[in-house]
Amino acid sequence: MRVVGGVLLVGLIGGVLYLLGVYWDSLQPGQRIPVGGLAVAGIYGLKLLFEARQHRLAFVLRSGGKLSWRSAAGEYAQMKGDVERIVAFAKQRVLLLEPGEGRGG
Repeated sequence: MRVVGGVLLVGLIGGVLYLLGVYWDSLQPGQRIPVGGLAVAGIYGLKLLFEARQHRLAFVLRSGGKLSWRSAAGEYAQMKGDVERIVAFAKQRVLLLEPGEGRGG
């Protein structure tokens, strides 16, 4: 939802800027354009769009079961330290395999 909201907000700001460029000559004298508001909304939309990364971890347990976990979108920076500790623990316990590594005999 964050990515969709970011896309919509950036698209809206882009549309407003495009229409301002096309109809600039039609503006009435003394017309005010909240450039700061447009900039803040655009920056917020870009932040929503590009900072919506998330962690996704998948483990195969010795019993054959699967365990998966993912953080919420936008929590990437806050969860980075926790995820690194979880991955280190899983590698120590041989619960997590490196990409391309298979379970040998």
